[in-house]
Amino acid sequence: MRWLVCVAAVAIVAVASGRAAAAASERVAVTYSAPVDGPITDPFRPPATPYGAGNRGVDYATRRGEPVHAAAAGDVVFAGAVGNSLHVVVLHADGIRTSYSFLRTVAVARGNRVSAGTPIGTAGESLHFGARAGEAYVDPEVLLAGDVYVHLIPDGTTATALSPPRAESEAIERAHLISAVWGGVKTASRAATQVAVRVSPLTTARHVRVAVDVLRDLRIDGIHRPHVPGEAEISAAIALARRAIDAEPCTPASEPPPPPPPERHLAVMIGGLGSATGSASVLDVDTARLGYAPSDVMQFSYRGGTAAENPYRPADTLVDIRQSGRRLRELLERLQYEHPGVPVDVIAHSQGGLVARAALGDELDPFDPRSPRLGTLITLGTPHHGTDLATAASLLRHTRRGPLIEQVVGRIGRQRGIDPRARSIHQLSETSDFVRELNRRPLPKNVRAVSIAARGDLVVPSPRSHLAGARNVIVSVPTLRDQHARLPGSTAAQREIALALAGRPPSCETLADAAADALTGRAIDRAERAATVAAVGGAEGAP
Repeated sequence: MRWLVCVAAVAIVAVASGRAAAAASERVAVTYSAPVDGPITDPFRPPATPYGAGNRGVDYATRRGEPVHAAAAGDVVFAGAVGNSLHVVVLHADGIRTSYSFLRTVAVARGNRVSAGTPIGTAGESLHFGARAGEAYVDPEVLLAGDVYVHLIPDGTTATALSPPRAESEAIERAHLISAVWGGVKTASRAATQVAVRVSPLTTARHVRVAVDVLRDLRIDGIHRPHVPGEAEISAAIALARRAIDAEPCTPASEPPPPPPPERHLAVMIGGLGSATGSASVLDVDTARLGYAPSDVMQFSYRGGTAAENPYRPADTLVDIRQSGRRLRELLERLQYEHPGVPVDVIAHSQGGLVARAALGDELDPFDPRSPRLGTLITLGTPHHGTDLATAASLLRHTRRGPLIEQVVGRIGRQRGIDPRARSIHQLSETSDFVRELNRRPLPKNVRAVSIAARGDLVVPSPRSHLAGARNVIVSVPTLRDQHARLPGSTAAQREIALALAGRPPSCETLADAAADALTGRAIDRAERAATVAAVGGAEGAP
C-alpha cells in the first residue's frame, strides 16, 4: 500500500494530456471556518525536521463539552481513539484533510458526509486543529483566511478524467494523524529520552501506556514491520505524548503502607463466579491488617443478606447479575439503617465487582437516610469490559456445533457447580447488553473507586479491568499460576487496598514496570481474542 504523493501547500500541477491537463488547471476552492469560537493558545510552528519539535496545527482554548464543528464540507475518513484520546479527520473536495484532536466525545463515524458547521464531537480542555495537503502540513490560519487553493490531479494513469481526493484505509489515515499530532516516533532521539526520564514515576507509567497505543497504531502491514517496541522507542513516544496526558501524584514504593483510618468502617466482601460461603478468593484479603474489627467484616451472600445468614453455593453465583446487585443494594441499605453514619467499604473480586456496580447504580443520595454511605469501592480482577472466555461461550451458542460443545462442557462444569450456559456467564461477555449498559452509566460522583488488576491475569487481562472514573492500578503477582485467584491475597494488592482506604494515590512505578504493565495485558488479551476467533470458526465448520 503506497503513501499519498506529497503536494505543495499552494497548488498541485497535474502532468497529463489533453482534457486532464485542462481540468487540472481549474482551482477547487473550499471555504473554511474555525471549528470553535475560542482563542488560539498555540499557533502553527512547523518542525525543522520530520521528527523535530513544533506544532503542526493550532491549539484552541475550549470549554469541556463545547461543540466542535466541521471547518468545511467533506467526508469523515477517521473517527475514533488513538491511545487515550479521540480524534476526527475530514477530507475536503480540495484534497485538504482537517483534523480535530483531543476531543471529549465523537459524534460522527468513518464514511459519514458532513456539511460545513456540522457538529463532529465535543471538546475537552483544548482542541488541536490541523490541516494537511498530502503529507505537507498547512497553517490552519491561512486556510481560514481563504488563501490556499489546491488543484485536483489524475487518479492513477487514466488521463481522460480526474477523480476527487480519495480516503485511504483507516490504518493509513490513523498513521498520518499520529504523525500530525504527535510527530514521528520511529526515531528515539536523545532529547526525547531525557524528557522521558525527568517525569515523575507515575506520570511515566501513564505515558508508557498511551505511547504503546501510539506505537501499535504505527505498525501497519506494508509500511512498518510489526515488532515489540523497545525502551528507546517507548521513551521517544512518551516525550511526544506528554501534552495529551495529565500527570497524577503517586506514593513512593519505599514508603510503608499507611496505618488504617481511625474512623470505624464496615467491610462487605463480594466473591466472584463460583465462590461460596467461606470459599472465595476475596476472603484472602487481610482485613485485620487493614484495620477492620472482625465483627465489622461480612461476606455478601448471592442469596441475599450476608453469607453467615444465608449460606450460598457456587450455583447461586450464576443468576442474573442485576438480581445479585439488587440483593447487595438491600444489604447495604440495611447496614446503613443498623449502623447509621458508619461508612461501608466494598471489596469485590472478579464478577463481584460487577455486582457492586449494579448495586450502586449511577447515584447515591447523601440526603436519603436509606441510601448507603459508601466509603471506598475496590474491585480486584473485575472484568469491567467483559472477558474473552465468556465472549467465546456466548458466541459459540450461535454456531453449528455450539450447542453440542455447550452440552459437553456443561456436564463437566456442573460437576463443579458451574454451568457455562448460565445467565451470569453470558452477561460477562464483552458483547452483552449488560456490560454495555453498565459502561454507559458513570460511577456515582460521591464514590471513591479503585480497580486493581494483575499484570499476568489470564482470566481477566488487565485492559479488561479498566474502569472509567476510577483509579486503575496494575500490580505484579509473583506466581505464574492462577494470578486471577491469587490477586486478592497478594502483597501488592494488599498495599494498594491500604493506600486506597487511606485516600492515598497508588504506588509509583518504574519505567520497566510500566512498560511491562502496558505490554503484557495487551498481549494476553490479543492472544485470547485470536483463540476465541479460532474456536468460533472451528465450531462453524461442517459436522
